[in-house]
Amino acid sequence: MQHWHNVYDFADDAPVLAHVLFVLLPLTLLFIIWRHLSVKHSTEEETTPFSDVDARPPSRMLSVIIMCFAGIWIFILLPGSIVEYVHTRGVYKQKQYQAVTGVVTDFNPMPEGGHKYETFTVAGVPFAFSNFEVKDYGYNNASSHGGAIRAGLHVRIAYMANKDRNVILILDTLAAKPDGKR
Repeated sequence: MQHWHNVYDFADDAPVLAHVLFVLLPLTLLFIIWRHLSVKHSTEEETTPFSDVDARPPSRMLSVIIMCFAGIWIFILLPGSIVEYVHTRGVYKQKQYQAVTGVVTDFNPMPEGGHKYETFTVAGVPFAFSNFEVKDYGYNNASSHGGAIRAGLHVRIAYMANKDRNVILILDTLAAKPDGKR
């Protein structure tokens, strides 16, 4: 008797807050350092924040440059990431995805170091993903990093078409019963 095992479900996947924390934590630390150096520097002589750039300590200039890049990331790239998550969540909740069941064929694993998508086909539907690119909020766990997809594996996949590839929203695999029977 067939028994399906759920490997991935978008509903259990939280938004990638690591993107936000990746920028906000260093940005906060740099701001504290910058303020500390600014207070030290302003007690020595009165200057405006961006006047007399050459007189600033190099660490303060580096802090300003990094904060500018972090600000650009937060205000330009992060909103796009949030919009993508909201779109994917809408497709999932409204069940506007497609489903395919079959055997994994044309399996081409991602190398452990990345630099290539893991690709495969199920019943003529192509899939591609990478652990190193998580912008689409679907299943992105390559076999070289412990993922479940293998050549010849019987799977049931709910997916949505998103730009240039199909995003896996639900992944079930055919599992053996506890007694070892399929």
